[in-house]
Amino acid sequence: MEDTKRHPHMVARGTYLDVDGIAQPGPAPRFSRTKPAPPTSPQEADPAQAADTLAEWLVSDEVAALRASGLSS
Repeated sequence: MEDTKRHPHMVARGTYLDVDGIAQPGPAPRFSRTKPAPPTSPQEADPAQAADTLAEWLVSDEVAALRASGLSS
């Protein structure tokens, strides 16, 4: 994977962007008149948001069962 970021074709196309010192794939598709926002750095995990997301995905019961069985978070 490291080689792809330095490959001349990928560099010429601007496929990867540097975000806070980390190479991130640029947004795709790219249109001439509509510019997508560049990627941002990952945010710190929020346990409350994770619980909401798991509930939204309808897997919160499975996660609760795994934790009850002794699996650590």
